[in-house]
Amino acid sequence: KPSRAPDPTPVERPSTPGPGKHALGERLAGMSDYQLAAYQASAIRIGNDERHAKHAFAQRALPRIESEIRRRADALRSPKTESGT
Repeated sequence: KPSRAPDPTPVERPSTPGPGKHALGERLAGMSDYQLAAYQASAIRIGNDERHAKHAFAQRALPRIESEIRRRADALRSPKTESGT
C-alpha cells in the first residue's frame, strides 16, 4: 500500500473541552490569584498580537478573566454572613 501524505487542511477543533480539559470558567476559578494575574498578563500580550495563533481566544478570554478578578475582589470586600444570625 502506498503511504499518503498528511492532509494539510486544518482540523476544526470542537468548541467544548476535550477529555481531561475543563471549561475556561472552571479553570479560572481553580487558579490561585498569582496564576490568574499571570494568565491575565499573558492574555493581554497575546490579545494585542494579531499574528499570534491564540489571538482570538485571548481576546474572548480577557472579559472572563477580568470578571473572575472582580468576583474575587468583591468577595474580599463583602463580609460573609454567619448562618443563623
